[in-house]
Amino acid sequence: DDKLQDKYNQIMVDIMTPVYESLNKWGDNDDEKQKKDTERNDVFRPLLISSMAKYGNKEVVNDILNKFDEFIIKKDSNCNIPDALRSTIYANAMRNSEDDKRYTAMKE
Repeated sequence: DDKLQDKYNQIMVDIMTPVYESLNKWGDNDDEKQKKDTERNDVFRPLLISSMAKYGNKEVVNDILNKFDEFIIKKDSNCNIPDALRSTIYANAMRNSEDDKRYTAMKE
């Protein structure tokens, strides 16, 4: 049942949101100590971002699509996707794309 799935997805997002926010979302505002924390950056952040996208958090999905577009399609040299987040961003950009432009860009 779609309504039940939607409720479940919202519950999961509600549970994960405080943790996602405590990780400073994408880490743009991390201090030096946080930037050196490999568990935070290489394990927990990709896991949370991927899970939030899986359960349909629109903010996270939009951020993923924007980062993918900047990095792959626009080839913006100012956009840097950390290695630990690349597979998360690429996979979720493909999963959440409504057209073939991202898939085509990945093949190039």
